[in-house]
Amino acid sequence: MHAMKRREFNEQVILGGEFSPDSAADAALIASSYPKNSSAAAGELRTRGLAVKPETLRHLIRDGVIPDSSRRTGAQGRNRAWTADDLDRVAEILDRERVYTPSGYRCFVDGTNLGDEVRAMNEAQRRNPDLNPDLFVRVVLPGAIGLNVPAFVQFRTMTDAEHAERQRRINAAGS
Repeated sequence: MHAMKRREFNEQVILGGEFSPDSAADAALIASSYPKNSSAAAGELRTRGLAVKPETLRHLIRDGVIPDSSRRTGAQGRNRAWTADDLDRVAEILDRERVYTPSGYRCFVDGTNLGDEVRAMNEAQRRNPDLNPDLFVRVVLPGAIGLNVPAFVQFRTMTDAEHAERQRRINAAGS
């Protein structure tokens, strides 16, 4: 799966990378995030690297791909209350069909996972809290596909030469 998985979303997005597996407060915060309306559900799936709009979710229900349960906040389909399990089911389907956002597609091409990328960025920002995230360089270390070892993403700070080249390009674009 190249899209962000449930555990990764909970840890890196809802909890901001500060996850404690035994924390009742963390579990309560995650639980309080659901159910979601269709707009918020689509937003979560986009954050997870899947190209989804609320209309996509309604289409999946209408076509019978996702069962239309009785969980609703109102009478219309767009007001369906989406649980975490519902969204995980949609994520599996869309990931299998490769319905990605640009960042999700980049992970597909690189053989990485968006959750690992978000985790790596969060770690880089914790190590360098005063550094603008634009000054990190994304590095993909190859895996071994035949051995089911995924590629690995990490972020490092720019070297002085890379920073100078970036600045030169910015200045050239402004002239």
